[in-house]
Amino acid sequence: MTQPSVPPSISTWRAQHVSAIVPSAQNTIPLIDPADVHPILPGIDLWDLWPLQNADGSTTLFDGASLWFVLCAPALPDPEARHDIVRIRLMTHAADGTWRDHGHALPDGFNPGSREWAGSALWHPESAEVTLFYTVAGYPGEETRSFAQRLFQTKGKLNTDDFTITGWSPPHENIIADNVNTRWSTSARARRASSRVSAIRPISAIPRMGRPISSLPARSNYRPMPSTAASALRRPPMRR
Repeated sequence: MTQPSVPPSISTWRAQHVSAIVPSAQNTIPLIDPADVHPILPGIDLWDLWPLQNADGSTTLFDGASLWFVLCAPALPDPEARHDIVRIRLMTHAADGTWRDHGHALPDGFNPGSREWAGSALWHPESAEVTLFYTVAGYPGEETRSFAQRLFQTKGKLNTDDFTITGWSPPHENIIADNVNTRWSTSARARRASSRVSAIRPISAIPRMGRPISSLPARSNYRPMPSTAASALRRPPMRR
């Protein structure tokens, strides 16, 4: 039997190579001990999260602390039910590795839907404002939760003393669906050019962490993310 030719730059792995691997700390994911699981906010599930970012894509830092937008919901017996009541929460990750909770990002009744889903956030240092791009799921007052998803943006003023955001502008739908194509609205296109935001990612393109970080030491595939941030979620210290 003739083996197919392989470019010299590509290594060929066979069964004997894999069987020769000796498990070690370098190639084996450690077991998660129940004693290692510490809720960040007792009674609240936390999962998808994204940092406040500068225009160049780097994470915004305030004396070493980063501001994060985190999906949250009261912990329920069925973890899947959290998606029906999800809201966005503000949390800071300090330089010493601790997390601090700052409550819901948006006021009650502000969202033009039934849930607040994932997005991204842009920092405007010249005005101390934050533009939040996020997914609005469902519609206000719906009795049965729908899966309609629309992309909105809003801008608010960040208080760096307590990391709350106030004075949010009315939510504006960035992308208008015309049942044929999905396109940018004219006003959204103009804001896109002026704010240097290269794209708004659909919800399907946003990495999902899977299980709630409040019930499992978290691992996030979101980048950029400080290397210490994900590991810090495993630690219990928390200031409120």
